Amino acid sequence: MKARMWDVESGQQLGEPLRDHEGWVVALSFSPDGSVFASGSFDNTIRLWDAKSLQSLGEPLQGHESPVTAISFSPDGSCLFSGSSDNMIRSWDVSDASAGQPLGEPLPGHESEVKAIAFSPDGLRIVSALIVKLSLSETGMANTSRS
Repeated sequence: MKARMWDVESGQQLGEPLRDHEGWVVALSFSPDGSVFASGSFDNTIRLWDAKSLQSLGEPLQGHESPVTAISFSPDGSCLFSGSSDNMIRSWDVSDASAGQPLGEPLPGHESEVKAIAFSPDGLRIVSALIVKLSLSETGMANTSRS
């Protein structure tokens, strides 16, 4: 139910654990300039945080019907995409981090939980992944199944 920030060089925890979510935190992403980071949780919300003060910015972003399992900032930091166990991808205007607003309708298409999202460097495309089990049959050919 909490997230922590660490200094990579010293290995020291920075500040107190972040406890504003009511469910497990399972997704994290820094904005490109490092001033803000986002957390996604099993409470179905996303929170934006000031990276220096470690204070929550504004109200949680709400719209997913299941845990938020993937988040990614656009290269310019103005947009955040989130994926969820509700099989949807949502986009958020976070140009004003304290007032994140949904952008349009969710993107459907996944048949199971969205586990990862990434932006192209030019910010014009995203890729997303869902849970896929990979197994080898006796013939050595790969078989995939969604779960």
